[in-house]
Amino acid sequence: MSSQKSNQSLSDVYRTAWESCVALWPVFFVRLVFVILNIGAFVLCLFLACWPLIQGLINSYRNSSSSTFQKFIQSFKPADFSQFMPDAQGILLAIGLGILFVIWWLILGAWFNGGLLARFSDYQKNGTPFSLVEFIKDGLRFLLPMIGLLILWFVIYIVSCVAGCLLFVMASILLKALSIPWWVGLCMAVPGGVVGLVLFMGLVVFGVLATAYLVDGKGIFKALGRAGQKCFEDYGRVVWAFLLFWAFYFIFAIAFKVVATIFSSLPYVGFLFSIADFLFSIFLSVAISVYMSALAVTFSLEKEN
Repeated sequence: MSSQKSNQSLSDVYRTAWESCVALWPVFFVRLVFVILNIGAFVLCLFLACWPLIQGLINSYRNSSSSTFQKFIQSFKPADFSQFMPDAQGILLAIGLGILFVIWWLILGAWFNGGLLARFSDYQKNGTPFSLVEFIKDGLRFLLPMIGLLILWFVIYIVSCVAGCLLFVMASILLKALSIPWWVGLCMAVPGGVVGLVLFMGLVVFGVLATAYLVDGKGIFKALGRAGQKCFEDYGRVVWAFLLFWAFYFIFAIAFKVVATIFSSLPYVGFLFSIADFLFSIFLSVAISVYMSALAVTFSLEKEN
């Protein structure tokens, strides 16, 4: 395969990304390991942060006259939980564990994204098959630039969200000061909410595209600049392509969830559908995240306007 020379139709873009995912199918298992490691780290940090509360509940249960732990919890009053509230040391421990988890997620995420995007880029340019060794090498090669880009994107994202919230508050105050009826404000809020949602999704697309441009040899700031330019090209073609993809994903996920919920209420076999629903949700999240990376690489390799 070779790098794209011009903009493709969306159907061709979707197909190219899909073919990349099929050809590099081992990345799905690598992504699953990534998800398991993150969930395991989160559960461990949460357990350590809540250990004083868990230990206090266990000791209180042992000293109580309740026959079962369920009855012990039912006999508990909200005011009784105040004795298990963390002190300053416990709060600092929880904050420290939270910071450690963020650092862990950032490093692991930067390594995985660098390796994944580089493999997709190499495949779409040269048809190179998947190699775990090259995946690891690419992840390490782009580790520091990817960390810097993710941090910078997160700052841009937070600033944009804060600005949007302030704009909403100011608009609400202005409408109230002008004594505008509530239904007029509601009619204005609905399209404003839609625009805000599109902008929110656009920021996500912007970040994903920037990571793809980074592994294509561009620096952090150039990757962010090129991603922003790409998002505005052809009336936001890239953003609408991602939004269309996400719309199909949400419709399919909700439909499957409804069906699984209905069948999970069946006697004897209902729990099997609950397990299937849980496993399918994990599989779908892994597949969607990998396909999004392939889609971003496909767009990043198009000819620059």
